[in-house]
Amino acid sequence: MILKRLLRLKNRPRNPQKRIIGYNQYLKSNYDKRVLVSYLVPPVLDELESRPTPLFSNNGAGRTIPKVLNQLGYVVDVINWDDTGPIEGEYDIVIYHGGKNFANIEKLKSADNKLVYYSTGSYWKYHNSQEERRAEYFKQRHNMEYKLDRKIADSEELANKNADAIIVLGNRDAAKTYSGFKDVYNLEGASMSIKNPRKILETKSGKLGFLFMAGPGNLHKGLDIILDAWQKLPNNFELHIITYLDGEFTSIYKDVLYNTPNIHTHGYVLQRSSEYYEAIKDCQFSILMSCSEGSPGSAIESLHQGLIPVLSKESHVDVDGHGYTLKDDRVETLVDLLNTINKLTSREIKSKQEKTRLWAEKKFTIKHYEDRLKEIIEEVTK
Repeated sequence: MILKRLLRLKNRPRNPQKRIIGYNQYLKSNYDKRVLVSYLVPPVLDELESRPTPLFSNNGAGRTIPKVLNQLGYVVDVINWDDTGPIEGEYDIVIYHGGKNFANIEKLKSADNKLVYYSTGSYWKYHNSQEERRAEYFKQRHNMEYKLDRKIADSEELANKNADAIIVLGNRDAAKTYSGFKDVYNLEGASMSIKNPRKILETKSGKLGFLFMAGPGNLHKGLDIILDAWQKLPNNFELHIITYLDGEFTSIYKDVLYNTPNIHTHGYVLQRSSEYYEAIKDCQFSILMSCSEGSPGSAIESLHQGLIPVLSKESHVDVDGHGYTLKDDRVETLVDLLNTINKLTSREIKSKQEKTRLWAEKKFTIKHYEDRLKEIIEEVTK
């Protein structure tokens, strides 16, 4: 196939988003294969302008996907997932995310190429129904309505249905939310290795420290369930909260967040900063009660820090015996599990932390992500 070198724009908008044409940083020789990646432009621009490598999550994936495609012999064009400007070009593969610009992506389809959907989370209808279920559970407990704080507004149905393959960030259960679609592959997340990891010590005080670190969406991430559970636990349970707090959520839980001696609310803190390490220095566990995830970067990072995971099953991270996955997301279920954890000895907790970190350093690595992505692309295009 003779490929066009330029991605031409028709009816250019007044404030066009940046696009990267002909990315070839890791291309070892000349090839005539070409890919369009509709995901994230900023992390690739940062790399081209020699800005520091970000911690993995979305930005790291945004850099790694073009890198892997180069290594497989493809020149890569990159646009943003929400870039709705017209697109022209001939591509062997189109990798895209979300449904916002699928009308233009679909026009690139030919008999000779593959459309591959890259999902950073669960199937969009499952995701939204999970949010609705969580809001209803909050209402049952507090007798008040709460907004859906991470709802997917733009339908992704056509983008999913017309894909030749779907790559789902997360474990196999995350991929299963796409049941009914063809050729669905799961791809687990990653975190950068830690050059000088914190020292893991035995807990002498009898206190158990838990880190809740998550992106936006306090109800979606299950912070309400955790706070309700914490009020039913003995005082040796310490909770450190690192997240953006929504104004409405804060107004409901203000006293719990700021006037409870064993709950420490840090707000937003950058991972691996001095403030971050200060917050986690007395933690042995991480906790996330999300109602729908792909492969949450904060949970993966916590594994690399040696924090023993306590996760909802919808967080979609396999703990493989190194932590705890709850059978459901009821407050009472979480309280029961935490009371069981309270019976562990300090030596058992130290051993679990050390094993958790070693396991994460083998499983949730950038190399593992790259190797699995290469395997999927080769399978899809064979």
